[in-house]
Amino acid sequence: MVGAFIVLAIAIFVLWAGVLRKADADAGQVLAQARAIASLGGPIFRMGGGFYRVTAYETRLVVCLLVARS
Repeated sequence: MVGAFIVLAIAIFVLWAGVLRKADADAGQVLAQARAIASLGGPIFRMGGGFYRVTAYETRLVVCLLVARS
């Protein structure tokens, strides 16, 4: 069970990251990139937020969304 977890962690953090870097390299030159941060909730009670990144390559458009809730 622990061995399967270690193999899964290696696959996610090492192999998958390498595949994504290779895909970025094959996509061509970065044409434009935009980043935005959104916060949810009032100033006293923050409910979380999101981080958006949109990158336009020569052959691809990549949208990344990271969300956190408290």
